[in-house]
Amino acid sequence: ERVIKMKKIKNVMILFLCLAVCASLAACKSTGADTASTSKAKATTKEQIPDPWTNCNSLDEAIKISGINISVPDSIDGYPTIIYRAMKDSTVEIIYRNGNEEIRVRKAAGSDDISGDYNNYSQTKIISSGDISVTEKGNNDKISLATWTNGNYTYSITFDPAVTSDYVQNIAAQIK
Repeated sequence: ERVIKMKKIKNVMILFLCLAVCASLAACKSTGADTASTSKAKATTKEQIPDPWTNCNSLDEAIKISGINISVPDSIDGYPTIIYRAMKDSTVEIIYRNGNEEIRVRKAAGSDDISGDYNNYSQTKIISSGDISVTEKGNNDKISLATWTNGNYTYSITFDPAVTSDYVQNIAAQIK
């Protein structure tokens, strides 16, 4: 009988400890809403990267901020809006835009691909244009990306929508 009483006491103590632990966890646990908002805040914080680009009022301002001298067309037919951007001491970018259509030109020191275009294209060809070789990438005989180096500089032009190779060469020839 004494063994049975000891087992009952032991079981009561185990039950009491379990209840105490559960109560303790419940008191410390935040609400689902708090957990969701905290997780969302953490995810948002982790996902946000400061925009490295500075919007500029002119090409001269973009050149000054980037430290990269560039010559580009003053305008491109069919693209009435021009946006100038720069990464400090690094890259200059000119965007010619018509609604959702755009031609994006970049120049930076070095020889890396600075286009920011990581798409896979079914066609790649190298076209000689004067003393430079332009790598054109696209699909269905239309070009979406052109890259090249000249001296100590790397260049890229992205086209959305894609264009003909002749059009690419015409634009690339105007960029120095």
